[in-house]
Amino acid sequence: MDGMSLLLGGMLGILAGWAFSSASVKQREASTKLGKVSKAKEELNKIEGEAKDNEEGSLADAVQSFFFRLLGFAVIIVLGAIFFYSLG
Repeated sequence: MDGMSLLLGGMLGILAGWAFSSASVKQREASTKLGKVSKAKEELNKIEGEAKDNEEGSLADAVQSFFFRLLGFAVIIVLGAIFFYSLG
């Protein structure tokens, strides 16, 4: 009976060790996936922040571009007026 209980105990020990290692592997995989998800969330938040900055920047760029075009138009009008004034 001692040999049989030793064999049965060994089999149960192997089974328990296998179950524990399997759970450990699954926990590691879950931890790795969770890490990947958190990195993806960080990258998404970073991209969203950059998009908001670009959106605000594009509005500022549009206003600045409008004023530069207005300034260029005013310079052309002044140069045209000076030219026509010098002719007359």
